[in-house]
Amino acid sequence: MQIELTPREVIGLTHAMVTFAVSSGALILMSIVTTIVLFCHDEQNFRGEVNAWLQERHYQLLGDLRPLFNGSKAPEIHAYGAAYNMFPDGEFIELVCSRRWEIPEDVLLVVRPQDAPPATYRP
Repeated sequence: MQIELTPREVIGLTHAMVTFAVSSGALILMSIVTTIVLFCHDEQNFRGEVNAWLQERHYQLLGDLRPLFNGSKAPEIHAYGAAYNMFPDGEFIELVCSRRWEIPEDVLLVVRPQDAPPATYRP
């Protein structure tokens, strides 16, 4: 048996729905995946502040996506990505959009929660 509740009814998560599995009378929180892609030009600031934020919350660092690009030229912008379970995407969006970037016009954050369409953010 599965019960679906909005996150605000349960624990205030930012996703539209949370799936619970009922097992032996206990509610067990199931996986909610959020996919993140971040394009930016100033790698030094990124590696410091953003990666420290992820590590403090016990998330793996964003991976470098540039080796996955095809074409005859190397990308002239950094691209990082990851997929996380139970990710505090609102806090991450605030971190990325509120920090001081050397070239803010080159920053683009794409966040795709499992149960919602992708959204883009800029500082």
